[in-house]
Amino acid sequence: MLKSWYPRILVPSMILLFQAVTWYLYTPYSVDIYQKTNNTHTQWNKTQAKSLLDNIDEYLNKQKINTSVIGGDVLSSGRQSNDLVLDSKNKLKIYMYNVRQLRLQGHLHNLNMSKCAYSNCEVLLVPYITDEPVGADALLFQANVMHPVFPRRRSPSQVFVFLNNEPPLYVHAKESVNAFSKPYLFNWTITYRKDSDIWMPYGHIIPRYQSKAKFLEKLESGTCDRIPEVASTVEVFQDKPYNEIFKNKTEHILWIVSHCKTQSKREKYVKEMQKFTKVDIFGACSGKKPPHAEEKNRVDMQYKFYLAFENSLCTDYITEKVYKWYPQDIIVVVRGKAKYSKFLPNNTYINADDFNSPRALSEYLNELGSNEEAYTGFLKRKDLYHVVTEVESVQTAFCSLCRKLNNVDFNRKTIENVTQWWYETDNKSNTNEEINVNSHHK
Repeated sequence: MLKSWYPRILVPSMILLFQAVTWYLYTPYSVDIYQKTNNTHTQWNKTQAKSLLDNIDEYLNKQKINTSVIGGDVLSSGRQSNDLVLDSKNKLKIYMYNVRQLRLQGHLHNLNMSKCAYSNCEVLLVPYITDEPVGADALLFQANVMHPVFPRRRSPSQVFVFLNNEPPLYVHAKESVNAFSKPYLFNWTITYRKDSDIWMPYGHIIPRYQSKAKFLEKLESGTCDRIPEVASTVEVFQDKPYNEIFKNKTEHILWIVSHCKTQSKREKYVKEMQKFTKVDIFGACSGKKPPHAEEKNRVDMQYKFYLAFENSLCTDYITEKVYKWYPQDIIVVVRGKAKYSKFLPNNTYINADDFNSPRALSEYLNELGSNEEAYTGFLKRKDLYHVVTEVESVQTAFCSLCRKLNNVDFNRKTIENVTQWWYETDNKSNTNEEINVNSHHK
């Protein structure tokens, strides 16, 4: 009698256990799994890891309903997108390995691949890595936390992708640099650089008359090159009280910063600025806590300028803070190596690189901040544009990846040396040159 109950208890228990393991491995909050093994990646038994992964593939392939896999909906058979009939036979899998950045984890968790023009891809976060081949169409590796072990290619059509949203100098671990230095390892790149195979900056600035959906559609298809300028004769929001906005700004320059010693020497540049103008500094480097989210609007109203200075002077790198503060009624001041005019509309921001010294910049900000007509002219010009957010940028990048995977025969390539493209050029120019904060830094 008792034995007859064993199957009824054991089978459901095993199913629950397997589902728990599946959830644990594929939730973004499990990416710190290596911390439970003394930070030693090889603590994972390779046979066990491969067995788990194979079982998970089988489990996912059997699903006929939506699941909680990272990347939104897993398509049921029969769903259509454009002229594609998407079913389990042409479902494509994207594995993202060992994501440690909390912000990137969050963006990946919020992906909804069913919104893409090619909506037959699913994205899974994998918190462990072995040299065993896996059944994925694309394998993504984040450069600044890259492990020296890579899965062996299962087939020549399997795509290895180099992904990074941080500057080259923030690849901290030597083993990461050694890992992506392997020749002919990667096929595609996803970074903030415009010359990447898939462009994934922290945001975009586009004219308000332009539909975000249309812009992102062109961006996803790779047909968007340069963001158009809005004619200076276009009328702005006439009902907006620009004069009141200016009068309420009783403070001058705001800088919120957490990295106190940087390659760009921005801290020295700002220190020099403080000899000629007032800069209020918040964050870890000042001892003053930055404003909370609920205080942010008040801060925007009080300050005239925000310093969005880069921690690294790298090609095309524009900090997320530019896109975060750009929509506010405050003028963003930038300093970096990016050619900002390619990405930001003229006369909507101030570039420190246009001035010969911190003193010259400071004196200009003092003058501009005391001239209501000139200052509000910047705000009016900015209001002709709106921001594509970092979340939307990441979503579009992964939609582009899915598009390329669906047309992989037209996008085949192998990168001979990612290090030469990504790491060495910016690293040499930034470490071998003394950056003079007292003058034009180019």
